[in-house]
Amino acid sequence: MASIKSYSSSAPNLVGATTGGQAPQHGQRRRHNFGDRMYKLSPEETPFFAYLSAVGKAPTDDPVFRVLEDRAPIKWADRTFNLVTASGDKLKIQENDATDLRWEYDAGGNGYPADEAAGLFDLPVSAAAKAEIIPGMLVQLIKWDGEDPQQVTGRVSAVNAGNSIQITTVEQYGAAADTELTSSAANEWQFQVIGSAFGEGTGSPDSFGYDMDDTYGYTQIFKTSAHMSNTARATVLRGYASEWDRVWSMKLREHKVDIERAMLFNNKGRIDSVQYTEGIIGHIVKSSAGTDMAGLSVDATALSYVAGKPYIRNVDAGSGNEVTYDRFLSDFEVIFAPERGGASEKFCMASMAVVTYMNKLKGGYLSDSTDTNQHYNLDFTSVDGGLGHKVMKIDSIHGSLSIVKNPLLKGIGKSMMVGVDLGCVAYRPLVGNGLNRDTYIETNVQSPDEDSRKDQILTEAGLEVCLPEAHFLYNFTDGTDPIG
Repeated sequence: MASIKSYSSSAPNLVGATTGGQAPQHGQRRRHNFGDRMYKLSPEETPFFAYLSAVGKAPTDDPVFRVLEDRAPIKWADRTFNLVTASGDKLKIQENDATDLRWEYDAGGNGYPADEAAGLFDLPVSAAAKAEIIPGMLVQLIKWDGEDPQQVTGRVSAVNAGNSIQITTVEQYGAAADTELTSSAANEWQFQVIGSAFGEGTGSPDSFGYDMDDTYGYTQIFKTSAHMSNTARATVLRGYASEWDRVWSMKLREHKVDIERAMLFNNKGRIDSVQYTEGIIGHIVKSSAGTDMAGLSVDATALSYVAGKPYIRNVDAGSGNEVTYDRFLSDFEVIFAPERGGASEKFCMASMAVVTYMNKLKGGYLSDSTDTNQHYNLDFTSVDGGLGHKVMKIDSIHGSLSIVKNPLLKGIGKSMMVGVDLGCVAYRPLVGNGLNRDTYIETNVQSPDEDSRKDQILTEAGLEVCLPEAHFLYNFTDGTDPIG
């Protein structure tokens, strides 16, 4: 365990006096920059802060820092969109009409409009989808006839001023006449863009952009003070002679732990001029696309992707059908999907109870993959982390989890394992105009007439969270009660 023994006038980060004129403490108040060394102090206590400080530090010069999310990889990798329809709407795919192959749309089952001016050929889409559709794109209706895939290909012939497009038939495999589809659910008809096609000698097509999403974060001011009378400081004690040095070691750790807890559990906000930074668990729970955490119900549904939403999974460790190889592999297929912008490896922090549970699983627990008599293991490996942590590495065909225990996952976090894409988070200390607000120490901040010593540790920093869908949270329960 690292500790701080003393601070002397020869310290390399010593700067001049913070007071401007002749005063009783002129030349005694010192400022010691400690930001680049703080994470090395007992890193096993605060793994998230330690890894962020070591590999993900990005100083900001504004306490309200702007964040740009590059969602371009998601746009081109998953080119699907839906028609905005209601249950009972009809879609007619023209096949044998030699004069017009444009698809017709009947809203509400009231019959097709009589002419084009009435919207006969307009197919409704969302504004977001329309912004990324241009005339000339080839699209394919995602459709099956029972278990057989149907080849229904069209070309976008027009993008209208409103939120609608026109599609003409290119090929409808297996159909000899016009096909009429009736929607059984809202937004049922989904299309995939499969390229573009243009005639010989035609001009250049329109273009859609890859704009970055703009969001923001807050820095938070953390303060911890150490105070002791000069009588206590001058007293030599048994075991640890200098009580001041012992207290200083504990205060630095206390400060670091406060930052870690905030970056785990906080909710971003500003109230009465006090700013609160984002916490990764707070962010996931607040904006997730998964099961309602308040119910802590057994969750047997598959994870599904929603843009800008992280994943939450409640896993009933006491259920025979919740902890299976198939279940984890299906989850990893969604969590590690390459078109969602995340990395193929997640940094996971787990509570002590979850770490114990995961270690118990290494002996052959995962059943029900293809046969009830078969037991399949994910590839569990124990390795040493770069900062001295013990790491459980879980490899699958979709991606890898590097699990470290986080002793600060208590309270609502006692049954949690949170997966973080380290490329989509950053530690943002405030640095600007020659002043570094990353962790620093101010000595002798007591009043001049006090017969005591008071020092202050101060940090102004925040957590940046990008691409929420790159992060996930597993909550382990026994029935409806969280484990731990």
